[in-house]
Amino acid sequence: MEVTVRVEKAEQQPLGIAFRNLPTPPHCQVAQLVRDGAAASSGQVKEGDLLLSVNGQDVQLLSPDEVRKLLALQSSDHAITLGLRRPATNGNQSNGPSGLAPDVVVQGSSPDSSPTSGRRMKTRRTGAVTQEGKLPQISEYATPSTFPNLDLPPEKRLSFTPEMTRKMPMPLAVSKSLDLSNLPQWRQASKMVPLQNLLDGTELHDRLHNQEMKYKNTGCHPTHCLGSHMWPRDHRSKRTSGEPRPKDEMLPLAEDFVKQYYDSRKHALGNNYEHQLQTRLGEVRSQIEEKGHYELTYEELVFGARTAWRNAPRCVNRIVWRQLEILDAREANTPKDMFDAICHHIKYGNNGGNLRSTITVFRHRTKPKSDFRVWNSQLIGYAGYKNSDGTVLGDPARVEFTEVCVRLGWRPPEQRGEYDILPLVLQAQGGEAQMFEIPRDLVIEVELQHPQYPWFQELGLRWYALPAVAAMMLDVGGLEFTGIPFNGWYMGTEIARDLGDASRYNKLKPIAQGMGLNIQTDRLWKDQAAIVLNSAVLYSFQKANVSVVDHHSATESFMTHMKAETQSRGGCPADWVWIVPPISGSITPVFHQEMLLYYLTPSYEYQEDPWKRYHFPGEQSRTRGRTSSIKFKTVATIVRRATGIFQNVYQKRVKATIVYATETGRSKNYATVVKDVFGRVFATKVTCMEDYNKANLDHEQLLIVVTSTFGSGDPPANGETFGRYLLDLRNGVVAPGVAPTPPSRKQRMSTVVAPSLELLEGGKDLDRPLTQVKYAVFGLGSRAYPNFCTYAHTCDNLLRDLGAEQIFPCGEGDELCGQEESFQSWLRDCYLQACETYKLDPRMEEGEIYGFKPAYSKEGYRVIRYSGPVPEKDICRDLSKVHSKDVFPAVLKSRSKLQAPSSERSTILLVLDTKGTRQHYVPGDHVAIYPQNSSKLVGELLERLSLPCDPDEPFFLESRRESKTAGVNWVEERRMPVPVTLREAFTNYLDITNPPTPSFLQLLAQQASKTTDKECIEEMAKGGNKYEDWKYERFPNLIDVVNQFHSLKIPVTLLLQELPLLQCRFYSISSSPLVFPDEVHITVAVVSFRKRGGQGPKHNGVCSTWLNRMEPGTIVPCFMRRAPSFHLPEDPRTPVIMVGPGTGLAPFRSFWQDRMYKKNESLKSQLSLPSQKLKLEKPSSPRPQKRQRRSTTWVKPNPSLLLQADEDVPKSLAPLPIRRSASDEGVSEEIAKILAEKRKAWGSMSLYFGCRCSSLDHIYKEEMKKAQVSGALTEVHVALSREPGQPKTYVQHLLKKNADAIIHQLMEERGHFYVCGDISMAADVSRTLQSIFEANAAMTSDEARRMIDNMKDNGFYHEDIFGVTLKTAEVTSRVRTAAKKAYRILVSGDSLMSPGTPLPLPRSLGNPIASRPLSPRPTSPHPLGQTSLAVSSRSRQTMPTTKRPTVTVLNQATSNQTAIEPTEPKQFRQSLPVFDQSSAMKKPKPLVAQKEGVQLLSSQEPEPGPVSVVPQKMATADLLTDPLNRAHTRKITVAQLCAPPPDPVEMRESSKPKKKVRAIRTRSLVQTEI
Repeated sequence: MEVTVRVEKAEQQPLGIAFRNLPTPPHCQVAQLVRDGAAASSGQVKEGDLLLSVNGQDVQLLSPDEVRKLLALQSSDHAITLGLRRPATNGNQSNGPSGLAPDVVVQGSSPDSSPTSGRRMKTRRTGAVTQEGKLPQISEYATPSTFPNLDLPPEKRLSFTPEMTRKMPMPLAVSKSLDLSNLPQWRQASKMVPLQNLLDGTELHDRLHNQEMKYKNTGCHPTHCLGSHMWPRDHRSKRTSGEPRPKDEMLPLAEDFVKQYYDSRKHALGNNYEHQLQTRLGEVRSQIEEKGHYELTYEELVFGARTAWRNAPRCVNRIVWRQLEILDAREANTPKDMFDAICHHIKYGNNGGNLRSTITVFRHRTKPKSDFRVWNSQLIGYAGYKNSDGTVLGDPARVEFTEVCVRLGWRPPEQRGEYDILPLVLQAQGGEAQMFEIPRDLVIEVELQHPQYPWFQELGLRWYALPAVAAMMLDVGGLEFTGIPFNGWYMGTEIARDLGDASRYNKLKPIAQGMGLNIQTDRLWKDQAAIVLNSAVLYSFQKANVSVVDHHSATESFMTHMKAETQSRGGCPADWVWIVPPISGSITPVFHQEMLLYYLTPSYEYQEDPWKRYHFPGEQSRTRGRTSSIKFKTVATIVRRATGIFQNVYQKRVKATIVYATETGRSKNYATVVKDVFGRVFATKVTCMEDYNKANLDHEQLLIVVTSTFGSGDPPANGETFGRYLLDLRNGVVAPGVAPTPPSRKQRMSTVVAPSLELLEGGKDLDRPLTQVKYAVFGLGSRAYPNFCTYAHTCDNLLRDLGAEQIFPCGEGDELCGQEESFQSWLRDCYLQACETYKLDPRMEEGEIYGFKPAYSKEGYRVIRYSGPVPEKDICRDLSKVHSKDVFPAVLKSRSKLQAPSSERSTILLVLDTKGTRQHYVPGDHVAIYPQNSSKLVGELLERLSLPCDPDEPFFLESRRESKTAGVNWVEERRMPVPVTLREAFTNYLDITNPPTPSFLQLLAQQASKTTDKECIEEMAKGGNKYEDWKYERFPNLIDVVNQFHSLKIPVTLLLQELPLLQCRFYSISSSPLVFPDEVHITVAVVSFRKRGGQGPKHNGVCSTWLNRMEPGTIVPCFMRRAPSFHLPEDPRTPVIMVGPGTGLAPFRSFWQDRMYKKNESLKSQLSLPSQKLKLEKPSSPRPQKRQRRSTTWVKPNPSLLLQADEDVPKSLAPLPIRRSASDEGVSEEIAKILAEKRKAWGSMSLYFGCRCSSLDHIYKEEMKKAQVSGALTEVHVALSREPGQPKTYVQHLLKKNADAIIHQLMEERGHFYVCGDISMAADVSRTLQSIFEANAAMTSDEARRMIDNMKDNGFYHEDIFGVTLKTAEVTSRVRTAAKKAYRILVSGDSLMSPGTPLPLPRSLGNPIASRPLSPRPTSPHPLGQTSLAVSSRSRQTMPTTKRPTVTVLNQATSNQTAIEPTEPKQFRQSLPVFDQSSAMKKPKPLVAQKEGVQLLSSQEPEPGPVSVVPQKMATADLLTDPLNRAHTRKITVAQLCAPPPDPVEMRESSKPKKKVRAIRTRSLVQTEI
């Protein structure tokens, strides 16, 4: 009978119906009505009713869960209409359809209701709570028929709950219609389960269990628990063994896994997340529909294997799940392939005893009976031989498998023992099982001994090191990988159980007897023996240097992991029975922690033993006979798959990714060489940092970074995003669970060189995101710069902070000396170390000294004339394709010389028209210009070459490619535009002016016909001193090389393919876009120089010479580069100090123009004057027309206005110059007041400019005056170094002269300090500012140095350094000499101070043993915010009083060495006696026979003054090679080594002439006075 009822509901009243699930529609039957519920109160709904509809919606096909959700949507309605079918009833005994026994019901109750038993349900912490807030109860009705021993009235029913049965035990009848699949439904409604720690009272809340696998339950039962079952029956698949998963079951699992994978990469993918997710889902669906399965990418396989370990509820050591190494063996097709892969696995996992978590994955199940199986339960295991008397020799757990091996033909050793290694039994594609003996050298065994009982070793106990589980299955995204041997490392109790359990080796009794225990009377003799056995295992493994963990450490790490997992993803599945160790359980923290058991996917699953369904040879001959008809088909399939083995073998290799960042292209060339070398045994890929998919970073196996450093420690333009990404990752790891505060993008990347103090003190964090990545870094740079290879060390430290493993120390290559040799040495050693790490054969010839061989061959390239229509030339478009940058055309508007016509120097101002290029910049940014080679030089080169075609005929280049399948093919090369002429190639795209590299010389040596020329070129191709001397003394371009070695016959194809690309040149922009919109001004010094003492050929700067000869209207290819670390402060009230001699003035011109414009606009708006732009007189513009004569009046600001100024603004203001005409007399006082008021809104802007002669070299002199008059420049200080009749003055002297004002501006007003110029000047300015802090701010030398460092790190000290100017012979010579001698010290290990003591090889040169203590820099929002400064670790040491530090100084004029004993440094003043400096000067110590020092500085004899000394025990090479300042306070650089001698004005006056010497000046060392 069908009825329709209307159930009225009060507000917040639940409906109160519990449903049971029926196998046939309608699926929902009313199982019970909750008292006080709306359904029970209405009296219209009966137990046993079948639900047909809800509010008119048909629900017959819906499950109870779906109906419950539907009813939840109607919860706000005051009435619900239900369609019911009421079956025939048989009194009150029937709770359902006729013939159905009472079923399990779930009592849903409201907060005001109670169970039918009349007792209020108790809420337990460990249980889940229903939507109504109560714990669901499982009950069954008792009737006289079910419980005849109870005196129950015929019409009375009792509902028994678990809590009632505890107090009133009675035999409950098992329900005949029990449906276990419905039992966990209450958990689906739960949101969070509290898990209490009974030891400390804390709680974790698990909500991850809501995502548990739908097809696998925990085996919970209403009357008993199956949690302790080893292999629960409900976990087994209902499919026949070996059958693949059907499509309808695989598809939802695959979609769920793909979403998990892309969710893990969501942060890295950014806006591409949704697109890539949907694309991948479409691929997976189509593959499943077409083939019944799909293929995982390597990255997905890595994610799945690691996540499965993360989800394993029985594993206690999951905290290192990210470190699992995945060996992809899916291309294996035969048992022999499997054996080779497993041998590699064992060798790699052993790692010499330092075990690595490793898994080898064979192909997943694709069709019935096609599994890849490893029959062994573990890869390494001991045989068990069953004797006739029933005893077992060996391991009883492996008796059955030992017999299986014997059935397969294995012959045990003649002398059987307890520890015989079993063979591997492997089965590929469901075929015949084959046995393989494991090589003995792959098996590491540990003989057990005890630290206190010598007799223990006589027991002969041993165990293998590698616990490699081999019989489990990996379930990932619906795919079943049946062959997945994997290993971690042992927990000591596991081995102790294997040896001590009665069902295993049962060794506790002989151990107890050896201890002298009475096993008859002592009830705890097993406990004592087990402790001794466990102690022996840990001791023996540690003594043998084999990885092992004790149960206390393992459980403590699991507690850390469980808390971290609960915070990161909402829960951690755990099986308490397995997590608690088998010994000392209650004294481990996991014993007291409540846990929740559920199963997630991906997962590791148990499998049926494969031999139970295997047909052994000779036992099933009929079955074998039936398969003979398909033998040809099987063979054909194998042959078809074998054809792809050679193509796919490359994918089986360990993957090595090489990323590079470069400004000039050299790092890219080096990265290509790394790819060629590592490509011998690795699967290599090269990519630029800006193109690298950072989502793959945590999936990398081996990452190699090759990068240069730009400017003052900044990354190259194409490496900025990669560095920032690493920095963001590092900031998220430092404080787990706390949202990191990302640093300002204006922060220098060099500030993250030192790891954080938290990481240093906390030790190795096992939960960092890149723990599975191995890496190596090589940095390119120049010691001429103060921050040598800083970005390379930044990447090195960030990767290490993120948990990546460094396989080889960071390498450094100095372009001034030995860069190629350093790179080749690093590459060779790094390659060998990588092969050793991954247990690979390096395949390197014994006589192969260098890391690579030239790959060019004349037969491999050819020039093809272009016969098609030549497209229209667009140089900017072509350069964009060649350099992968957006290059825009600017037009030269004007060019003018800034210096006087009589000046020997040439500095020009170029105005570029950028209208329509969409290029934007701010003052301080750079413009990059792509130059052209000299047409004269190109013509000379073309004349010396044997050309395959006319120089102006278009062509393209092809390379020869050969493969076994496709044969020989010629492929078009796209290194340059197609088509191109030879003249265009050498003019616009190829660099023919820089000296050739050693690798290029190796190629040239093959083209020399004379033996002498070939030998000479080959010698220089080795790098080293001969090459460096040749490179420095001649600075040869390609024409010079051809002229020097006349027998060279260079093929054009070699130059087209191997010459480096012509790179852009960067210039500081000298204009403000506010004043000159759509224009870019650049200030260029035209470079010209001669080598060989001025007798060599003249060399011209490529870009500056090209710009100097360019006619107006010429297109200039360029692009803008932002320099955020050299921008003006955002607050205009901040004081600015600018130091820029020579062309270093360029960016400051844009600064004062910007200030002039903004002040002018502000004044106009304040005075309400007509709007007109500020007019600046351009040097190239004609003289303006004569206007009405104006007078200059100096107006003193109103003092009363100054009283209202901010406290941080100076109270003393200079008179304000106002230019005005006679018509303005009436408003002069008002203007003065306004100007005085506006003065408070603008900070001071001081300029320190230096040049040689004011009449010749003072560029922008008139503009400076106008900027000063307008108030944009507060002060202008000019230093003249060659002014007739005046002493030499440099900007450093002017800074010292104005020291008080500088201290006030920097420390009290928190101003910004800007320096622009070459590295020598920048280093001198930094030292000068340090001396100002010492003399005028009462700072020690260390405090002053750290003050400057903090200013740089926090964005208050800005540097725009453009390196050594080649036209300055003095600076070039000093830098070259310093670099050469420093390189010799680094290579030879010579020490300046202690010639008798061998110098340890620094880490930067490949010494993996040398230590590098870390000293993180303190940071603060502003340098003044730091109240205490830490001293370096070495400076805190106390030197013995018997030995004083000494320094050796080489006098350049006399070549004499003098040993000077200086006063004690400030750090050692407590322990050293006072030293009489006058006596030291009068009576110098005897000469010391010693090697030449690091740097010969000066033949001048300055007055005695502050000098730096090197303590004798301090290794000089350490100072040179420690760019991170970890062993010392500061590194030494060439800029410091080659510092010019101090001017006499810097030295203190002395009344008596004294012998003057000068020691090394460097910020790295302690300062004192002689």
